Amino acid sequence: MDALVVRAAGLSAHLLDPAGRAALLRAVDFATIARELGARGYAVADPRPDAPALELAIRRGAGARLRQLARWEPGEALGRLLFALEDQRSLRGLLRGAAAGVPAEARLLGLLPTPTLPERVQAELARLPSVAAIAALLAAWRSPFAPALRPARAGHPDLLSIDVALARTAGAMALAAARQLGGGWRGFVREAIDLDNLRTALLLVGRGGDLLPASLFLPGGEALTLEGCTRIAAAAPDQVAALLPRVLAATTLAPLLPPEIGDPATLERDLADRRRQAWQRRARRDPLGAAPVVSYLLSLRAEVVFPAAGGLGRGARRAAPPARPRGGAAMSYAVRVLCRPAVATGLALTGLRPVEAETSGQALNRVLALAADPDTGVLLVEDTLHELLPPEVRRELARRPLPLLVPFPGPRWSPAEEGMDRYISDLLRQAIGYRVRLK
Repeated sequence: MDALVVRAAGLSAHLLDPAGRAALLRAVDFATIARELGARGYAVADPRPDAPALELAIRRGAGARLRQLARWEPGEALGRLLFALEDQRSLRGLLRGAAAGVPAEARLLGLLPTPTLPERVQAELARLPSVAAIAALLAAWRSPFAPALRPARAGHPDLLSIDVALARTAGAMALAAARQLGGGWRGFVREAIDLDNLRTALLLVGRGGDLLPASLFLPGGEALTLEGCTRIAAAAPDQVAALLPRVLAATTLAPLLPPEIGDPATLERDLADRRRQAWQRRARRDPLGAAPVVSYLLSLRAEVVFPAAGGLGRGARRAAPPARPRGGAAMSYAVRVLCRPAVATGLALTGLRPVEAETSGQALNRVLALAADPDTGVLLVEDTLHELLPPEVRRELARRPLPLLVPFPGPRWSPAEEGMDRYISDLLRQAIGYRVRLK
């Protein structure tokens, strides 16, 4: 394990540092971004790269580093652990993308290729038209995740139930590998299971008891009990922010909670950031244990998500407005909707086909994909997702004649600002880049 820690430290030197990320944010052409990435070991094969080529270079490079790290552990247990957790995350994204009708290219953003779910396989799954088709192909390939997707081949299952089934499969594989590795790896996997249980409980809030927490609870965690999950799931939406610190008090998840708890999408992003920072601190305290390797892995994952979250050449993502028809001929544009999964069912009853997003990275990724579609005339975005978009992206879309970006209110966990205060607050947020509270 000592040799693995030393090698992980060596790989950490190639991660994007704050200066490197700042350079990517400032870049106004893709050639400049390609040079910056090449200096960090991300080879861009295309001599005239575009955004997908650059994002693919990061995914390929990160996947190669993950495989390299796994090879340095002679017992192969580390590879089984890492690949199980990453494949769970990738399949969840691919299934959500298929259910929401997201373009195939956009479904791949932020996914980390592994030997068990390589780039070629991810691309093939991303092209499939439905959840059932993905489930059938994984069954034909005899994927270890195929049994978790068996209900999807028979009809239209609840995506949350599928998410939990994938997490249960990945958790069992990762725990078995962690027992073989020893050290702090079991704590890392148990923490991942706890976070999956927390995510499930939050998604059950406001669903009216159509799914029982007991049927979706994952064994193997240590911080969040079934009783705690049940309390969270049964809470009213406006009570969740106050309840979470009480339920998680004195557990390993308590330090991961942000000072201010927002909606589920914001909370998931904050938990991921604070988890990565917590493992970085552990690595400094225990430089010879599992913590330095875990810290590197979480940082690598954040690096793969960075372009999907809009951090890759925002200045280079300029698109010309759609051409106007000559002779006054009328043109027809479509109305697109982006919202959270909990809101999508109700919107679907109106005849619209909503696209779902939960995290800030997914929201930006899908907004950019929908905005790039020349058929999109109006893009309705749930306000909680709209607030997660980087200010410069909102300003850029506001300058375009089409599509017209319109935020709409969704259900909240806390009372919303009303009237003129809300209007002024939104104007200030757009102008200065963050929200202020009016007294």
